[in-house]
Amino acid sequence: MFLSSFTFAYKVKSLFLLFILLHSMVHPLFIWNALSA
Repeated sequence: MFLSSFTFAYKVKSLFLLFILLHSMVHPLFIWNALSA
């Protein structure tokens, strides 16, 4: 039970980090599009 909850927390944390990484990559593109438009 403890192991499964630990794996679940690890998956959630890795998904969260992936989301932050994607957001930090995409966000400057939106800013650049807004400035150049």
